[in-house]
Amino acid sequence: MNLSLFTSFSKSIEELPTRAIPSLLELEEKMIKDDIALHRPVPLDGAESILEFCRFVREERAGFHVSSHQGLPLAHSTLYRRIIKKMVEAGELPAAAKEEFDTEFFARSAEIGAGQTRPSCSIPL
Repeated sequence: MNLSLFTSFSKSIEELPTRAIPSLLELEEKMIKDDIALHRPVPLDGAESILEFCRFVREERAGFHVSSHQGLPLAHSTLYRRIIKKMVEAGELPAAAKEEFDTEFFARSAEIGAGQTRPSCSIPL
């Protein structure tokens, strides 16, 4: 079975205990960036989305306010929103993270889901 990058990522993250999610995100971010640096084929929509989510969680955990330069696919944002809620409830993210995600990502994802075009972006290395 050939799963998309996002599909395999979503299955992995939803099966983990909440306290293990930050480690999974660090590993996933490193693997995607390594694949890109080594010119391995990477599905860009999945990679960009996952990297944006990893960056959001990493920076929120470090105490930074995170702003997004892009919206994410609505299905991705819906998953990320559930994961953030779970992490906030477990004390893995500050309480403000849910509101910041909703403002910076989820609202833009809903706009894209309603037919607005997604801004183009490049994957940050």
